[in-house]
Amino acid sequence: MRVSLTRNPVFIIAGIILIIAAVAIIFAVKGCNGSLSKKTETTYINGKSPEQIERENTISLIKLYVEKGEYDRAMNLLDGLLIKNKNDEEALAMMDEILALKAGASLDQFPRYSQTINLNTQELESAIKEMQRAIQQQNAQTQLAAQTQKEAADKALEAAKKQAEAAEREAALREEARIEEQKRQQKLAAEEARRKAEAEELAKKNAEIQKQMNSVNDQIAKGKAELKLGNVSSAIQYFNAAKQMLPKGEAKFNAQKLAEIAGALYEKSTDRDMAQADKTALSEEAGKFADSAIEHQSGIAEAHYVKGMIAADSKNFDLALAELTKAAQNDGTNGMYFYELAKIQYRLKKYPDARSSFETATKILPSFDSAWYNLGMTLKAMNRNEEAITAFRRTKELNPNHLNSYLQLGSLLSAKRDYNGAIESYQGALKIDSNNGTALRSLGSVYASRQMFVQAEDCYRKALTFSSDDDATNYNLSNVLYNQGKFEEAFPYAKKAAEKKPSDAVYQYNYGLVAEACGDTDTAILSYSTALKINPKHLKANVNLGKIYLDSGDPDTALLFLQTATGVDPKSFEAVNNLACAYLAKKEYEKAIENFKAALSIDSGNQLAKTNLANAYASAGQYDLAKQVYTEILQKDSKNKDAYIELAKVCMALKNNSLAEGYLIKLQSIDPQYRALEVKALLANIASVTSAGDAN
Repeated sequence: MRVSLTRNPVFIIAGIILIIAAVAIIFAVKGCNGSLSKKTETTYINGKSPEQIERENTISLIKLYVEKGEYDRAMNLLDGLLIKNKNDEEALAMMDEILALKAGASLDQFPRYSQTINLNTQELESAIKEMQRAIQQQNAQTQLAAQTQKEAADKALEAAKKQAEAAEREAALREEARIEEQKRQQKLAAEEARRKAEAEELAKKNAEIQKQMNSVNDQIAKGKAELKLGNVSSAIQYFNAAKQMLPKGEAKFNAQKLAEIAGALYEKSTDRDMAQADKTALSEEAGKFADSAIEHQSGIAEAHYVKGMIAADSKNFDLALAELTKAAQNDGTNGMYFYELAKIQYRLKKYPDARSSFETATKILPSFDSAWYNLGMTLKAMNRNEEAITAFRRTKELNPNHLNSYLQLGSLLSAKRDYNGAIESYQGALKIDSNNGTALRSLGSVYASRQMFVQAEDCYRKALTFSSDDDATNYNLSNVLYNQGKFEEAFPYAKKAAEKKPSDAVYQYNYGLVAEACGDTDTAILSYSTALKINPKHLKANVNLGKIYLDSGDPDTALLFLQTATGVDPKSFEAVNNLACAYLAKKEYEKAIENFKAALSIDSGNQLAKTNLANAYASAGQYDLAKQVYTEILQKDSKNKDAYIELAKVCMALKNNSLAEGYLIKLQSIDPQYRALEVKALLANIASVTSAGDAN
């Protein structure tokens, strides 16, 4: 009996093969349990060996695969048959047929294949009956052997069943994977088809539209060619001709082409070699074409970009911001749109927005060094200096010759007191441009802040060779020379800085400071006074001018400047101490004492202020307090020669001549020549007073 199978024939045939294999396993087990001296007999089903049945079913499975178009699977099974018998004619013939089918032949050309799969179930039933008969015969030999054989058979059948189930599951998974892969490929094909359809949508409508589109493209190409040659008017004529040829009803195509023209015109308008009149004409025409493009389709990104750039060039930054925002919104994959948008946002001080746009630009264009540099500038403006440092470092990694990234990096590193890093950055800038004044001046400032005045001097001198009249460089050079004690060398540079920028109080003060160090008091007074005209509250100018007048014997004038200085900064030791000295010179002892105490509250260990306080006490006749302070001074500094003399005078005023004599003798043991005449006179005075006392 033959039955047409409607279930999945792959699983059924695989099950049959596995059952036959199980039969073979059972007989193998029986042979093992029986006599070792007997050969295992082959069991035939309806006169066919298991190998023959297996081959026939394999052939049937191959046919099924071929009919379903699974040629690779069929070929795999054929390989198995040919490995067993390389001369299998039927297998060889089927292999040729499959190769032909894969090459494009029709299944109808080969009669052995059909759409219905028939299996000989009668043979299968006979095989099963024969298997059962063989088992019964074998069981009759011995009860124990039968039991063992039954268990083995059960195990073999169970194993065969599990293998069949596993094979069925595996086949199902393969089929599922095949279907999924087929779906994926279909989806990819559909997507590709969609993309192609979009690109070709307008072109395929009809021959006339295609012809119009081709004509438009030809005119645009000619216009671009004329632009390259610098023939502006001719290029515009071609572009206008293209505009007139635009097919009606094709809004998307028309918008794209008009935007393309606008982009070409604007790009040419940025050519530095173009005459200004041509640049203006190009920019105006670009704007017109961009407007036309937007009329056809409002969301055309390139047209908004062109309008934004034109607005930016004319410094209409609000309009530029609006148009470039639209460009970026309509095309989020164009890094230049975000870059130019960020530049406008930065200019308008919308730093968080600029940061976001620059970051997007760096993600789309990760190797665009200008985007990274401008991101660094934005972060610096937001005081996010560590992030800015990272951005500037990335800039110079991408472009080792990006000069400004080295300068900005040096500035930020210097601000965070990473002086070695700053020096390295400025030196890197000088490797790119050895004449760069900014790098030389900045490097000099870093050296000066580290008190490396020789190196700073070298940098400033080199900077002046390229820009001798630069006021800041002249000022800085005079400053480092002053700090090295090179006052005469510093003078001309301080003078030039002051002359170049007469309204700068710092430069005028510096000129006065250097002039005073050179002994030119008149110039110093004039410069300090000029500084105070510019800034009446300039602390150091007031202090220094007050000191000059005090030293010249004019405590009243000195007092005016020093009172101003202490009003500006009551915690300035120099101002308070000099004010006390002015009061002392005017013999206003109480005010002098008050201010010397104030000076010591600012700097308690200052010996000069203590000496001045002791002098004030002595001048005010407060000898006990004067003695106390002088004693503290000598306890701190036993070699203070002036303190010995002044303390001796105080002791004499207190009628303690023996103690006074002891201090003077101590001084003579330290330095016999120090104020020798004065010491000798004091000792003589003590001796005469002592003699007079003895006489009385």
